[in-house]
Amino acid sequence: MNAQALASFGTARVDAYPPTARCAAVNAIELAGARVHLEDPTVGVVPAWYLDAKPRGAAAIVPLPSNAWQDGQPAAAVRARVATLQQQGVSVLLVDARRRGILALCFGADARAYVRAARGYLEDRGHCPDDIEVVRAA
Repeated sequence: MNAQALASFGTARVDAYPPTARCAAVNAIELAGARVHLEDPTVGVVPAWYLDAKPRGAAAIVPLPSNAWQDGQPAAAVRARVATLQQQGVSVLLVDARRRGILALCFGADARAYVRAARGYLEDRGHCPDDIEVVRAA
């Protein structure tokens, strides 16, 4: 993926695709076989889902706080964002960030630990550190 595409994937627009294409893409995201576990000494084991894109290039880490979930699944807006990233050829690592309290997240320790563990996971799978970016869930 070229530098221009990498710079823009953090702001990928969901409405860039017609509604029927968005619905089909959102429903096509399959998390069942994508579950992985990240591990960091400060936060322990963190559930995550890795959606690989071929050829392997840019990657997005998407932390999912409690407001990014609906009925035990990532919310529709999150799934739409992931679908857009995948259509652009970006591998996506969804990280379940619901486990820690808001106080810890405000101070940033847990958030940094999640990102550190996620970056390590992606680098272990061959992603270049310069091609990994943290993006908002929606």
